[in-house]
Amino acid sequence: MKLLVTYFFAALLSATALSSHAAAPAAPAAPAKVVKPDLVAGEAKFTAACAACHGADGNSGTPVNPKLAQQHPEYLVKQLQEFKAGIRKNAVMQGFASQLSDADMKNIAFWAASKKIKPGFANDKELVAWVSAFTVAAWPTGKSPPALAATAPMVRATRCNTLA
Repeated sequence: MKLLVTYFFAALLSATALSSHAAAPAAPAAPAKVVKPDLVAGEAKFTAACAACHGADGNSGTPVNPKLAQQHPEYLVKQLQEFKAGIRKNAVMQGFASQLSDADMKNIAFWAASKKIKPGFANDKELVAWVSAFTVAAWPTGKSPPALAATAPMVRATRCNTLA
């Protein structure tokens, strides 16, 4: 019985010590320095590496290449990082993304996001109707919520055949 009581008090003291240690306020972390994107550098990199396929202003004229104009910059950065890391598979995009630094990706993404999207057309009217209905029902503004910006493309800035 003495042994059981000893273990009980030892556990109680340990729990008290741990909880008081965990409750101690942590030293305030230094705020992360936010670096603004350089739109001039973004335009230069975009023109050199991206414009041939995605259009000079991010409005691709080719259905197989997505429009990047007015897309969430966080989403574009994430996609470039995934191409560079080999998570997304596309030989052309992996080749281009592998040459970009994180700052280049951010600059390109924010530059493309600053460009106005041009209306397009679609061949699959049924798919367009479905995507339009879904977009209006889910996000009446056509923009996904900010919390989803890195993971969900802005549907109105995306061609239906590039959503897969």
